[in-house]
Order: sequence, then structure tokens, then C-alpha cells
Amino acid sequence: MKPAQYKKNNNLIARKSGNKTIILDPKEVKVYTLNAVTSRIWQILWKPRSITDMVKIISKEFEVSPSKAQKDMEKLINTAVKHKIIHPIS
Repeated sequence: MKPAQYKKNNNLIARKSGNKTIILDPKEVKVYTLNAVTSRIWQILWKPRSITDMVKIISKEFEVSPSKAQKDMEKLINTAVKHKIIHPIS
């Protein structure tokens, strides 16, 4: 079975500001501020990616252990899905 993949919600408006990304959800009238790591995740989700793919990219670029990146990524993905910032691809 193929691992779950995720993609960013293209109905949101995003603007980069320094190493942060500001995301506006016009439907829910909510604003989210992403730090450097979550901004990078947002950037790479222009196409569907699995958590494993994202962990490989983030652990390499931010010099964090794959196990730490995996643990943090799972929490982040769950939160982002809950807030409809990203969505799973079936």
C-alpha cells in the first residue's frame, strides 16, 4: 500500500515575508504564520508528498535527525490537516 500523501490547500493565500510565510484562509477568515521549517514544508507541498518524503527533505536541509523530524512532522501534519492548511490525497 502506498503511504499517505499530502498537498497544500490551494484555496489559501500565501505570502513569503523573510523566512516566514503568512497564510490567509479567506473562507474561515483566519491567518496563520509559518516559521522557517513550516514555510519550507509549505513550499515542497506544491505537489503531493508523503511524510517520509518530507522528513528526508527537512532532516537534510535543517540538519535534524530523521527520527526527530519524523516525530515532529507527524504532529505538524495532523495539526495542518485539522486546520485545513493541507489535505491528504487519496
